[in-house]
Amino acid sequence: MGRKRGRKHQKPKKGNKKLKQHHKGFKNTSFRQGGREGGLVVANSLSHGQLIQLEQHSRTKFGEYTNGQKILLVGEGNFTFSAALATRLGGEKICATSLDSYGTVVGKYGTLAQDALKTLQSTGAKIQHGVDVTEKGTMLKVVDHTTSNDSGSNVQEEHKFDVIVFNFPHCGGSTQEDIERNREMLKGFFSVSKLLLRPGKGEVHIRLRDTPFYNSWNIEDIASPVGFFLRKK
Repeated sequence: MGRKRGRKHQKPKKGNKKLKQHHKGFKNTSFRQGGREGGLVVANSLSHGQLIQLEQHSRTKFGEYTNGQKILLVGEGNFTFSAALATRLGGEKICATSLDSYGTVVGKYGTLAQDALKTLQSTGAKIQHGVDVTEKGTMLKVVDHTTSNDSGSNVQEEHKFDVIVFNFPHCGGSTQEDIERNREMLKGFFSVSKLLLRPGKGEVHIRLRDTPFYNSWNIEDIASPVGFFLRKK
């Protein structure tokens, strides 16, 4: 479905920052299922650099994530975020995916991606390439196929996720037409995500650049009709 949907992360800035401080230029939007029908979720901004700084503080928590959660990361670029997450929390409950094939990922990001993927493997995390977030067929690759059919309607509870993380989704371009393309991509993503999230508990976390182009997507309006409600911003 178009171009790469995972973006490279900004380099961490030096110096200590408070956990709830907004990182200039980025925002983190998270959506929860259940509760009020058609509601949404948006959480505190937390940059990759700030997440990395938390490593020295806790072995059971990494930013807003804990080692008790089953986490799916989609649209990964160089896999450094998922590698950092798995290093801190352990990879047994983490599945990291990319739209690109392994060869394309390595071609784009070189040894940075290779090292991150090796780290993920060493933690026991699951890795899947060629996963399109808008297509049921490829998204269902991340669960045990013996427990799901083509519609995903009977994915068993223990194979579903507590959190699905989509960092910097973008299909490319910056025109009005591109805005609609990105909105359609996220609409498909939310619809498919419902199949893989724990009912009433699961959350979707989306990180976007805080610019007029990205703000014009109006993510809350996309997520609400699918059955997610806004938790906090």
